Amino acid sequence: MTNKEKWLNNYKEAVEYYKKHGDLLVPANHTIKTKDNNELNLRSWIYSQRKKYKNGTLEEDKIKLLNQIKMVWEVDDYKKDKKTGITNYWFKMYEYSKQYYQSHGDLLIPKRYKIKDKTNEDVKLGIWIINQRVLYKTNKLSEEKIKLLNEIDMVWNNRKKENSSIWLEVYSHLKEYYIINNSFVIPTSYKVTLKNGNTLILCKWLVTQRKNYKLGKLSEKRIELLNDINFNWDTSRSSIDSLSKDWLENYKYAAQYYKEHNSLKIPINYEVKTNENKTLKIGWWILLQRRLKNQKETELNIEKIRLLNKIGMIWNVDKVTKRHEREESTWFKHYKELVLYYKKFGNINISSNYKITNENNEILELGMWLTIQYFKYENSKLTEEKLSLLKEVGFTSYINYKIKKL
Repeated sequence: MTNKEKWLNNYKEAVEYYKKHGDLLVPANHTIKTKDNNELNLRSWIYSQRKKYKNGTLEEDKIKLLNQIKMVWEVDDYKKDKKTGITNYWFKMYEYSKQYYQSHGDLLIPKRYKIKDKTNEDVKLGIWIINQRVLYKTNKLSEEKIKLLNEIDMVWNNRKKENSSIWLEVYSHLKEYYIINNSFVIPTSYKVTLKNGNTLILCKWLVTQRKNYKLGKLSEKRIELLNDINFNWDTSRSSIDSLSKDWLENYKYAAQYYKEHNSLKIPINYEVKTNENKTLKIGWWILLQRRLKNQKETELNIEKIRLLNKIGMIWNVDKVTKRHEREESTWFKHYKELVLYYKKFGNINISSNYKITNENNEILELGMWLTIQYFKYENSKLTEEKLSLLKEVGFTSYINYKIKKL
């Protein structure tokens, strides 16, 4: 038998191990009886391949073959935590499992389920979870690993309970969200905290329910519970893309706010009462529209964006903040000059075309700025703080002066 044939035979044994366990983390004393009745210490063979790879003596075709079965070239993945004795690789797979749990609300991972790692390689998470169950049943899983997996509600017997406590708990969060917001459009950043202390991204859980429903994997009981809260099974339906009655009602009050304040910088806790005595959280609704537009797979169609742009929607929150800061800076720059004028002349009865040059050699249209403050006051758009400051420098007399002029 040539060296190449011997290598391929050993490789086939490694492939079989990988198919069975989902990794190449071979125990130290794991020996295999080969077809020619020889014993192969698979771990030693794997180690020798890694050593040749680092020395640059492993052929490219062999590297490619080993990569196909997720060869771990870095020894760091095999290093163990001093306290628990758990390898870095196990912790890495545990983190993938935790992410799955946060998205789906359970660890009922299909056998063939895969994800992509940072190098765009397949990670067979489904097989790994199955292996943990096998190790648990054969008493080969450490107490520390069992404890960690229990923290993310590991299902050791893989039997789906019709109304598992976790599913019902997440369902109760969804129901509460719907009652408050009257919508199943949930921002990707919205998380719920479960009784066990774990957090879950609610919109990803919704995606899973819709997917399971389409695949016929969602039980009748769960379908019934979701139907009870008017759950929207099909996100492609025209009811989402069209201008729904609820959306237009919120838009109506947002437009009204814009008309009164000339801005959509609505406080997050701003609410209105409708004629039907229904409370609408307009501040939260505006924030939600902004977040929806920033999502890759947005449910905010072109018509909605057009209507919101019509009432001065600013999609970038940073721009809102910066613009506000600029406006405040400009306001106080003019107010400072107004104070100096008042101290010099004892009043601020200036014409709208009055200009001054400040200490920085900037030409400020002080008269026009003051006229704008007057009209803001007339339309109740001047804040209490700014009105109070203006009254300190004779704004009340200026109002009378302006009325006579007009």
